[in-house]
Amino acid sequence: MPAGGALRMDHVMALLRLWWIPQGAKPGRGGYVNYPFRELLAILAAESRRARCLVIGEDLGTVPAGLRAALNEAGVLSYRPLIFEKDPSGEYCAPGAYPRDALVCVTTHDLPTWRGYWDAHDLKLREGLGLAVDIGKELAFREAEEKKLKTALEREGLDLSARSAHAFIARTPAKLAMLQPEDVLEMLDQANLPGTVNEHPNWRRKLPLALERWRAEPRVAALAGIMAQRGVATLAPPVRP
Repeated sequence: MPAGGALRMDHVMALLRLWWIPQGAKPGRGGYVNYPFRELLAILAAESRRARCLVIGEDLGTVPAGLRAALNEAGVLSYRPLIFEKDPSGEYCAPGAYPRDALVCVTTHDLPTWRGYWDAHDLKLREGLGLAVDIGKELAFREAEEKKLKTALEREGLDLSARSAHAFIARTPAKLAMLQPEDVLEMLDQANLPGTVNEHPNWRRKLPLALERWRAEPRVAALAGIMAQRGVATLAPPVRP
């Protein structure tokens, strides 16, 4: 843990359980192995207090009932990407519906970039690599999701641009907002394509703009005004014992 910093825990559900697969077997032959959740959470809290470091738990995917509430009670921030956040009816949430104790972002390193999402670039790439199960169904599902997301943006008076996506998350009450250079710079390829090792250059592509030129880039400069909608930022406290 960085002193006075922040730690993002990948797949925070592993504090409670993890899907184990026998060596050489297929995933369907696996099963959940339970972990000592309360004890691990207590250790996490102690280390968080020691380092004065806040903790974000990536609670995406198959989240056991009650886990988010338990993490929230301990002070672990939830992780809420815009392209995932929906209400019980399956519609995309309005900014005001996002939780306060969370980190909000447009998308993540394992998901399509904002531009790639609307182009279905990730689905086409997976098809080209032989990783798609049913590309027709996947494209149809994406098209339906795009319509729902477009509606959510339009309700806020926003269009489909990356600028609007960042304006959307800026309006949420989440304690932290995270921006990805791939989205700010409107890149097509995501940083990592899950399920690939040698098939795709994960984590090995350079950004199209050198760091020294960021201040002069209009898309980067515009972020100050966009994120100012959040008001005065308030950092979350370390995990509570």
